[in-house]
Amino acid sequence: MYDIPAFPRQGVELLKTLLAYNFSFVEMIKKTEYIHVFPFVLDAIFEGDFEDESKNEILSFIKNNASVDQQLIVSIADSKSNANSAATYNEKHFNKNAKLICIGNNTKKRSFLEKYNGEFEDYIDETMEILG
Repeated sequence: MYDIPAFPRQGVELLKTLLAYNFSFVEMIKKTEYIHVFPFVLDAIFEGDFEDESKNEILSFIKNNASVDQQLIVSIADSKSNANSAATYNEKHFNKNAKLICIGNNTKKRSFLEKYNGEFEDYIDETMEILG
């Protein structure tokens, strides 16, 4: 979709345009009664060099425009050095209703690919509870 010439924007405006396109598309297809709407997955949403103000603008746009009939899955790279944590965004934009899964206890890089040694059992239990 990033190559569609109808979207001649960049940065935050491009992301908001693409989100609006997707949200509008979902609203249109929901009018067909036999349609199943798949979850909307946004991976590494802040991959670009976004300032905190832009991150808040993006999350506000998602909160205000995403379909309530569609599951929303958003991944945000979190770090203890970030000005705002994923928990802060959850509180500010999603009224603490988002389910947060933190891979590697926010202390290890690429921890998802490491051999599991039995630690972080509470995160695994919480994840299984969310999925169940």
